[in-house]
Amino acid sequence: MLELNKQEACVGEQSIIAFSQAYCEGDIIVPDTKPDIAKILQVSANVVIQNKHCAYDRVSVDGKCDISILYISEHNTVCSINNVQSFSHVIDAKGVLENMDAEIEADLQNIDYFVTNSRKLNVKMLIAIDVNATNCINRDLCVGVSGDSNVQMLKKNIMPFNRVYKGTQQFTIKECLELPAGKPDIDTILKSEMRLNTSDVKVLNDKIIVEGNAFLSVIYLDSNDQTRIHYVEYELPFSEILDTLGSKEGDVTNVKIKCEQLYAEPACDSDGDNRRINIEAVASACIKVYCESELEIIEDAYSTDCIVKTDCQSDSIDKLVTCNKTQVTLKDVIDLPKDVSQVFRVCAKPNIADTYIEGNKVCVGGIMEVDVLYMADDGECPISCFTHKHKFTQYIECDGINESMLCDVFVTVDSVSYNISGASQIEFRIVATIDTKIISKYDINYISDITVEEQSTNDNNNCIIKIYFVGKGDTLWNIAKRYRTTADKIITDNNLSGEITPGMKLIIA
Repeated sequence: MLELNKQEACVGEQSIIAFSQAYCEGDIIVPDTKPDIAKILQVSANVVIQNKHCAYDRVSVDGKCDISILYISEHNTVCSINNVQSFSHVIDAKGVLENMDAEIEADLQNIDYFVTNSRKLNVKMLIAIDVNATNCINRDLCVGVSGDSNVQMLKKNIMPFNRVYKGTQQFTIKECLELPAGKPDIDTILKSEMRLNTSDVKVLNDKIIVEGNAFLSVIYLDSNDQTRIHYVEYELPFSEILDTLGSKEGDVTNVKIKCEQLYAEPACDSDGDNRRINIEAVASACIKVYCESELEIIEDAYSTDCIVKTDCQSDSIDKLVTCNKTQVTLKDVIDLPKDVSQVFRVCAKPNIADTYIEGNKVCVGGIMEVDVLYMADDGECPISCFTHKHKFTQYIECDGINESMLCDVFVTVDSVSYNISGASQIEFRIVATIDTKIISKYDINYISDITVEEQSTNDNNNCIIKIYFVGKGDTLWNIAKRYRTTADKIITDNNLSGEITPGMKLIIA
């Protein structure tokens, strides 16, 4: 009686990618504490996915749009309104199953508004939704054969690259910030934004440490002159320990972080002046941890004591070829609008359009959306912004790759700096990190079943010495299996010290 010893292992990852667009529309009423609208200056929104669910051939999402509105009031002062609009959407994704886990990226693609009256406006938003639904491909691999017979096993070491953890976790950043010297006291905070980037991720046993920086920008009104607008920036380092059950040192990880909610309120200092800003930000971290696990499988088996039948199965497994991070610099010069008085901030958001392998290089192409917020000379529209789309193509050299392999790439912005050239142009410099992971697939064979067909008797295999001439493609394993002996015995009987070659004469005893 022979029995296979099996071990479940993840040999790869199934991935279904889909794209859709969702619409979110709603009426926004001016709060009773705010004055009437005379003119809209800016309407922006941050999209947050709150729930997601995979079903047969579709993915449903629930989310919200945190809307920020700047406007000129009837009293010719700049005011702000914050509002939340919810949305639900179903994405058609052929091949998605209920047990899959979906990674969702949602970005505001376009926003339009219509002022119904001085106390009400209608906002329409177009949201781009990217879906990547995945699940692990698990197989029961044969790692041994047990029983009473003298079983010979052909073993092979494999290194499947598989996911050990995937999840989204939230953490909070809280700070009490002082206004820089020379800045006037705060009357009202009009607008606050936060961008997060990751500088380092350390993988430990069952946890990771994420280190990075939060870049905060705040626009506020002067407490002494409410017609004057001021801008301040802060860079806040953070370090968070997040649980990742199953991870261990040396594993490969991808972490994408995003600010989902930001609260900023003016606060008094020890002198009673509004020179502090209390901020509380809720950030989400989308975490994926992968590892290479060594496993010894049984490709073939036979017995020297009996005749056995083996059924074999083939599968493809994922193998990590390379994983690296490359820092690149993008530069461009933008013509400024004629009414620019002061540039408040320049930020950038990458959108990857295409990735492919060409020779030993990974080509990454896309658009970097550069958003410029500025103060205008126009008294009727003191705050304005514009977006410049910078096309980029980068080639990342990776040894040992070819066009048949899969590439997983994402881009993060590390820093944005700029210089005003004269009064008509702005030159920006963006430092970004391209995170590249290259996966290849290769086939493995392993035993899926083994049965004893006939008990051995004292047949001719045990009493006759045979002469065998090695043919093309022969191996010691195949020859030993054919005559129900062992490779070690053939080596000993023939005093072999190297590989066998076609035409070689072997004694099979």
